[in-house]
Amino acid sequence: MDEDLEQDTGVVIDLADISQRARKVVEIYDGLASGDRPEPGALDAALHELDTGPRPPGQLGSDIALIASGAKGATRASAASAIERLRRITSVKPMPPAARRWRPRARQRRNRQRADTRQLQLPGFESHGPKEAS
Repeated sequence: MDEDLEQDTGVVIDLADISQRARKVVEIYDGLASGDRPEPGALDAALHELDTGPRPPGQLGSDIALIASGAKGATRASAASAIERLRRITSVKPMPPAARRWRPRARQRRNRQRADTRQLQLPGFESHGPKEAS
C-alpha cells in the first residue's frame, strides 16, 4: 500500500475544511485556464495548503496527492479529471449544527386495574399471622 494513502484509524476528515483548501487551488487553475497570471508563489502556497491536514481515503485523497505533487508523472487528462473532482467538493460549506427542539417523551400509562398489588410471601413464613414465642 502506498505510504501517502495510509490513513490512521479514528481520524475525523472535515470535508468542509478540505473544500476550502481545494477552492483556492481550483480558482488558481481556473484563472490560468482563462489566461490570468496568478501572483508569484500563489499556486505553490495553495498546493502546500491543500496537502496539509489529514488526507481523506479513496479517490479524493489520490486526487489531492496528485494535484499537490504538481501532477508529476500524470497525463493531462488525469490531472484535469482530478481538478474536476476537486471542483465538485468546493461547493461543500460548513454548516452550524441544527438546533434540536426538546420534546417530552410520550408517557406510558400503567393499567392500574390489572396491576398486581399483593404482597409476596417469603419462604418459611406462614400466612396465619405471627407465631408466639414459647
